Amino acid sequence: MATYYATFSSFISKPGLWLDDLFVQEPSRNLGIGDALMKRLCSIAAAAGCGRVEWHVLHANEGGKRFYRRLGATIRESERLVRVTEGTILALAQTGSA
Repeated sequence: MATYYATFSSFISKPGLWLDDLFVQEPSRNLGIGDALMKRLCSIAAAAGCGRVEWHVLHANEGGKRFYRRLGATIRESERLVRVTEGTILALAQTGSA
């Protein structure tokens, strides 16, 4: 399974895709399914004129990192995800309404 959505980078002035989740069940790993999903995702990105496909990988997910590097991805280990969750979203939305 691969879930993704469209993004836009103001840095490169091009659309992109955010890979939200890539998952292959354990018994089906190492059969080329992940490769096929990533190739299809990149075909979609190429057809849309995307300049990048991005996603996060957990620091401890060594197998995932090896897989992504084998595909040609780079991993920027120093970057950290910044997030607000639903409660904060609602609180900020209520105080920021104009």
